[in-house]
Amino acid sequence: MKKWNIFKMFNMQFDELHQRQFLWTVPYTELTESLRLAVAEKLLGELFEGKSVNEPPRR
Repeated sequence: MKKWNIFKMFNMQFDELHQRQFLWTVPYTELTESLRLAVAEKLLGELFEGKSVNEPPRR
């Protein structure tokens, strides 16, 4: 897949999630952080070909 297609897909997913979730409030700090990581994993997974967000980059 070409890089511009990957970025286009990322932007589309980000916009979709942002529209659905930007008004959400989560009163528990631990849950908030867990949700942030889950969303990042979903969005960034496309860009980094399924690698975990917390996984160090390969060289």
